[in-house]
Amino acid sequence: MITVDINPIDLKHTAQFLLAFPKEINTAKYRTLAKTVKWASGQQASKLAAENAMPVSIFKKGAKNVKGFRVRTSKIKFNTTKAQIWAGSNSVKARYLGKAKESKRGVTVGSGRTRRFYEEAFLIQRADGRPSVVYRNKNSRKIRSITEPVQSVSVDEIEAAIPGELYKKMDQEMNY
Repeated sequence: MITVDINPIDLKHTAQFLLAFPKEINTAKYRTLAKTVKWASGQQASKLAAENAMPVSIFKKGAKNVKGFRVRTSKIKFNTTKAQIWAGSNSVKARYLGKAKESKRGVTVGSGRTRRFYEEAFLIQRADGRPSVVYRNKNSRKIRSITEPVQSVSVDEIEAAIPGELYKKMDQEMNY
């Protein structure tokens, strides 16, 4: 989990300016925090996607066709000075990894570096019209969905870069 705290920011502007425009300063702090959290969550999503060889859209907020995104942020309110970012480690269903193609031997999902092949798997049409990649045990008639585990990644590099991003974004907001 990554914590972004805006309190330790040392503003490079004069005290008179800070006292003269408190509402503008609070707005700049809020916008800075929101932008930095969005940047950090995107960095974490990209790192997770690269480490697990999966499309980055699986991990980002508002990803199409993905029930619940994997990188989440805490709610940022106007007077908030802290925000948290965390990444879920639940497995991802194979149907979210890309377009599925069925052959006699099994199912291929995705393309390029995210391509995966599932031996003896097959596609079924779900109630919502989208295909799902499933398999059947040899001794059972039950159909089970295929999932891929998500490996967690180290966030030390992202945490180290956050203060620099905060300063950069705050400077941009103060100049706006």
